Amino acid sequence: MDDAEFTAVTYGLANVISGSYGSVESFTPESILDTENLINEIAAISGISANFSSGDNGDFSNFFIPPIVSAPADSPWATAVGGVTLALNPDNSIAWQAGWGNNETLLAETGFVFDPPTQGAFGFIGGAGGGPSNCVSQSFDPNTGQETCLAGFPKPSYQSHLPGKYRQLPDVSWLADPFTGVAILISVPGNIPEQVWQVWGGTSVAAPMFSGLWAIANQEAGAPLGNAAPYMYSLPAGAIYDIVPVSSKGNVKGSILDSAGTTAYNANAVMGGDASGRFVSAIWDYAFLQDTALVISFGADCSQAYGFGFITQCNTPGNLHTKLGWDNVTGVGAPNAKAFADSFAPPPAVKK
Repeated sequence: MDDAEFTAVTYGLANVISGSYGSVESFTPESILDTENLINEIAAISGISANFSSGDNGDFSNFFIPPIVSAPADSPWATAVGGVTLALNPDNSIAWQAGWGNNETLLAETGFVFDPPTQGAFGFIGGAGGGPSNCVSQSFDPNTGQETCLAGFPKPSYQSHLPGKYRQLPDVSWLADPFTGVAILISVPGNIPEQVWQVWGGTSVAAPMFSGLWAIANQEAGAPLGNAAPYMYSLPAGAIYDIVPVSSKGNVKGSILDSAGTTAYNANAVMGGDASGRFVSAIWDYAFLQDTALVISFGADCSQAYGFGFITQCNTPGNLHTKLGWDNVTGVGAPNAKAFADSFAPPPAVKK
């Protein structure tokens, strides 16, 4: 993949490159991280923006490792694209947006009603990656076989107002939640019918969506804009939706009727975690899992479940969460597409 990106940059094959892939920074050799960063720097100098998915596993603590980010999105010369959940009104206008982070709680499946509701093997099931780069400089001890993270990529000047001293992810975000995902029409030869509708999500959707918009912005500008990331922190009003914590008056409540009577559950009991109003939840029936009902929470890029010590809990400091302004789930926010692209058009010529 690095060779392919280098070829595209070297021969100037496009002014936007979209990468829906990544590796865990702490699992990637320092030499490769440096090489990827150099390729992205050459791209930026050449007027090319290299945009990469921030990842679909939150802070990767569900990999039994300390919180970390994804490469090459961690490069200061690249643009890291995070993800949001998108809820629509009946007329397809935006009802609300949240930082992408889903938890599942099992309520019932064929032959069983779970009383009380249980996360079981669920809890956190996916969310946008983010946070500081912290494992670009590495030290390996041959005696123990242990690798120690020493430092991340330095924070670029366009992030000087953000916390910490290392590169922060993401810069911007767009639709990524698979429960509210993008409908695509694909052709599958031999299938009847050959054309099939599917719904997909992940930051692998957000990155190419943003890359398409950035290509339009370049077209409106009339010249290559280069790396998109620096522009994200000085956009005019109306060009971006700031994604902030959401809550719902109808946040999930439930009751179970059995021989002992009716037991009522509030959102805290159902979700088994933090119910401070930072997420919205809904009952979800899986069509392919017969008689299976789940509670899906939206806006919780951390674990609501108890007993999952290897997943960053929502009530602990340092979890990925949205807030006013830049945050480690959505960056500066999600584009307001037309206003975003139009903001790069040169001002009309003044008639003398």
